[in-house]
Amino acid sequence: MPEITLTETLILSIVAEKPMHGYELNKIIEDRNVRKWADVGFSSVYYVLDKLELKEYLTSDEVTGKEKKIFCITNDGKIALKKESKYLISTRHPSYTHWMTGITSSLLSDNQSIRESLSLRLLTLSEDLELLRKKMKSSVMEDEQSRMLFDFSETMLKSEIKWIKGELKRS
Repeated sequence: MPEITLTETLILSIVAEKPMHGYELNKIIEDRNVRKWADVGFSSVYYVLDKLELKEYLTSDEVTGKEKKIFCITNDGKIALKKESKYLISTRHPSYTHWMTGITSSLLSDNQSIRESLSLRLLTLSEDLELLRKKMKSSVMEDEQSRMLFDFSETMLKSEIKWIKGELKRS
């Protein structure tokens, strides 16, 4: 059983890169399009930072007035992050649960409605792929993790686009 949630793991991994405050963390999440694939709300970041601090996976400086709290990963945080990362990479977990639930629950929908939904999804995926490719061109891949995330995202988008086009031709 995991010690930390997916959101905690994600936030802990970003703070592991360098000490930072919540606003900077949210900016990194935005810049990396993390909200496209992870359920991380802007305000929940601060809640999770506090939770990780209570678990002693993060520490922060004492602040006064309007200063921003700077968070740093602890040794216990590094150990938990390594353990969870290994678990998440090596274990298969369900993905696309919202989408697959939509397909499963569409039994009352007519074919035209399903085609319209697939067409809308195809449009969104195509836009996402174009944005991802632009970001890939403009980004410097400084680490292997970034390269892997971009490459995997591109592969998955292209695969889903191909599948939807096949389904639209079939129906």
